[in-house]
Amino acid sequence: MEGNTSIASWKTRAVLATGQLPPIAFFYYLREQALQDPWQSVGLLALYEILLVLLGFWRKVWKIVWPELEKDSVKATADWLLNAIRIGLSGFRRRYNQRIYYDHRFFNVRGLRTQGNFTLELERVFVELRIAPAAGSISGRSNLLADTELQGSKPIWDFLRVVRRKELETAPAFAVIGAPGCGKTTLLQHLALSFAQNRQRKLKLPAYVPVLLFLREHIKIIAGKEPPHLAELVQAHFADAKRYPDLNPPSGWFAAQLRRGRCLVMLDGLDEVARQNQREKVSAWVNEQIRLYPRCPFILTSRDRGYYSAPLDKVHVLSVQPFSYEQVKRFVHAWYLENEILSTGKDDPGIRQQAEHGAQDLLERLRGLPALNDLTVNPLLLTMIAMVHRYRGQLPGRRIELYVEICDVLLGHWRRAKGIQDSLTAAQKRVALQPLAAAMMQRRLRQIDATAAMAIMAEPLQSVNVKGEDAANFLPDVQASSGLLQESELGEWCFAHLTFQEYLAAAHFSEYGERLNFAEWVDASWWHETLRLYAAQGNATILVQACLAKDTVSALSLAADCLDEAKQLDADMRQALEQKLIADLESEDPARRKLAAEVRLHRRLSS
Repeated sequence: MEGNTSIASWKTRAVLATGQLPPIAFFYYLREQALQDPWQSVGLLALYEILLVLLGFWRKVWKIVWPELEKDSVKATADWLLNAIRIGLSGFRRRYNQRIYYDHRFFNVRGLRTQGNFTLELERVFVELRIAPAAGSISGRSNLLADTELQGSKPIWDFLRVVRRKELETAPAFAVIGAPGCGKTTLLQHLALSFAQNRQRKLKLPAYVPVLLFLREHIKIIAGKEPPHLAELVQAHFADAKRYPDLNPPSGWFAAQLRRGRCLVMLDGLDEVARQNQREKVSAWVNEQIRLYPRCPFILTSRDRGYYSAPLDKVHVLSVQPFSYEQVKRFVHAWYLENEILSTGKDDPGIRQQAEHGAQDLLERLRGLPALNDLTVNPLLLTMIAMVHRYRGQLPGRRIELYVEICDVLLGHWRRAKGIQDSLTAAQKRVALQPLAAAMMQRRLRQIDATAAMAIMAEPLQSVNVKGEDAANFLPDVQASSGLLQESELGEWCFAHLTFQEYLAAAHFSEYGERLNFAEWVDASWWHETLRLYAAQGNATILVQACLAKDTVSALSLAADCLDEAKQLDADMRQALEQKLIADLESEDPARRKLAAEVRLHRRLSS
């Protein structure tokens, strides 16, 4: 007890001594002035003591008042200032931009390793896409696309720049639609890289925070009962320690950026939401996010058929234009040059000459193959053509043959050319991959967990004598050797591009003649590309018959594609379809008239 008393007494004396330090120091340094005017010195000391009393009183009051202030704007403002300082010092924006660069720097078609053991830098081969307002595209919050400056095909930057110049009250939302493989995803990756590396300043655009999400990765959350707001979804996505171990975004960072209009929001692949009811929910969710964050520009991508099955409100619809011949040339030359540099590890006049020779040979061969030359307007197909040409030294004559060649190149031919021996041939790998693709199409999946995938492939793998540990490693082996499959951060597997899933499913249906529900599928956008590829491999008579029976614009559009692509189509069914299209030229439905006119014009130009 005595010890405690002495300690308390010591503390008291220390406090008193501390309180007297200022006046002691005052008299020490100003002792001469104090002696000359003692009354002034006394007054100053009195004032000092009064200040001490007032400070003590304010301290007691503050202890009572502060809990109440915590509930009002004073505390909120203080927290905001402290958080702003903390975020500014954290360097998160720099780390985030670096992460965006790491995620999107490669030209890999969603993971497809187009050159075998190496992958090209996206920005070194990227050719700027041309985009134009789609028919009936002026549906937004402003008449932006009616601007004469935006008529015709232009780079996406022109649309963003005009938005900036016009200083619109609300940022516009764009839906960029186009055919499979036209470069929609690559365009978003290019935008993300540009803003992450601050290259947009040359175009006099703000330093937006690029937010790029692949919708298929978030379907379950967005289409759920209580979907989160975009800020919550993005915060959770980048806070995933497994996926981004070193990122650690500060709490509320994305919410603040979105609220202030500092983000460019890019949502890829509405069409990859396979189920119509889910697609409608995702579309409604996107509409809600555009409303919640009106100061942020939005860009959503989709295949055209997938988009129009669940269109957005108040957006400007833009259509990706086919590659021009000049764009084809630029891409082919850049692609060949980068391949030669990376494969040899050298960049000298000899390597450049070799790349030039390869590019010119490909362009000359394409001019001699009109059917294949028509495919070069599509960036994905052009990439595939370049791959086949480089590794096989020849080109197929039809689109379906191109898919066969590219799968063979990816699954084995390029590895054999490098002297790498595989336990399975490309054909044996297809035995397992085709039923997997078919099952995923039938279940309307873009991703599947490893257990379900292996259950589907178990019997096919056994048929090519793959068992045990080899079977368990099949998915990772295909990913490592070809990139045709890829594993998401969620532990699920998908084909690198939806086009390859569609082709392999079509090949499976064509080879094994499994039950095909044409009556349901011909009017579903999810199935159209698969059915087109199916028709290209066999007799499309029953398929076209189902289209005529359904008699919708969507089904008739598919049937019209079969006129040109079908490997075989009975003459009477061909005649029935052509007569139907002729009759639709007089239809009261403008969509039917448009389709019939387009088919007739195409056939005249092709004849």
